This record gives sequence, C-alpha cells and structure tokens, in this order.
Amino acid sequence: MMTLTRLVPLYKKIKQNNETYAFFDFKKNGVTFHIFFDIETKPNYLLGFMVPGTQFNLWIDVTEDFRINTYINEKFGELMEVLNLKSDPKNKFSTNAFFSEFNEKIPSDYIKAPKNLLNDIAIKKYDVEENESLYYLSFRRLPPGWHRTEKNSEKTRLLLPKIYERIKDRDNISINYTPFPNIQEDDDRLK
Repeated sequence: MMTLTRLVPLYKKIKQNNETYAFFDFKKNGVTFHIFFDIETKPNYLLGFMVPGTQFNLWIDVTEDFRINTYINEKFGELMEVLNLKSDPKNKFSTNAFFSEFNEKIPSDYIKAPKNLLNDIAIKKYDVEENESLYYLSFRRLPPGWHRTEKNSEKTRLLLPKIYERIKDRDNISINYTPFPNIQEDDDRLK
C-alpha cells in the first residue's frame, strides 16, 4: 500500500469548489494520461488513468486516507505497453516507482474535463442509463411520489455537475437527455 499524499490538497480543492471529481493530466515517458479522481464513489474514492487514442484504462480504489494498492497484476503488462517499455531484468519497471512519481506530479488544482472524456467515462466505467443519450435536453418535474433514479443522478453528476449540485437534494426533479447535441426542450429552469 502507498499513500498518495498529494491527493489531499486536490481533495480539499474539490470539496472547496463543491464538486465531486477532478480531472488533470500526468505525463510519463512521453505518454499523457488523463487522470480522473472521483471523491463521490463509495466505499472508496476512484482514480482513473486513461491514455487518449488508446483503449488503455486503469482504475484504482483510493481509501479515505488516500492509500492505494500498487499491485496491478492484470494491468501491469498493458501499462508497460502503453509506456513503450520492454522487459529488462537489469532495469525492472516498478509500479511503486510509477505511482511514487505520479504522486509527486499531482497538481493542487485541476482543469475541466473534456466532454468526450466524460462521456466515455460515463459509458465505460459508470454504466449510466441510456448511454446513447448524453446531452442535456430538459428538466423534468416528477409526479408526487416519484423519485429520480440513482442512474439518472449519477449521469447528471458526471456530465452536468453544476446542475447536479443544484438538484441533488430535490429527488422529484430528473434530467432528460438526448443523443443529439444542441437540442433543447423548453423548461421552467427550476423556478
């Protein structure tokens, strides 16, 4: 187990901004990893490593005290491949060294995640409802006794975090999505 100490200030910044995840880049061996740090998942936080233009993705549980298991047996070979490393008994690749370097390069701030990356994460990792419909269409007030589904909440948290923040405590409001960008129904904007 290893503690990612530099996740602590990032975590505080996410909480300070009233958000649930952060996105930043990490470069190693000329390879850019898109990093997705989700503090809303339970029982552990989630840290995702993705390399644009590849199918590579690595998801690691992060405990509440920011510890990770550096043993990634099933992904070890894929990580070496994406980093363009060859097996060398004289200079062995170590996941402990990889995560130690990663820890040193974790920023204290983050950038806005690209929409296409959030869409991929929502579909591939979080298995959101109606994954062909990823664009905001409208608010929907639910009839008395009805409640927004967990999957609709999770989809909204990932794709529309500011809207999620506004409606998270109002489970009688759901978000309608469409597969078509830039199409919007009229809505009352939650007066």
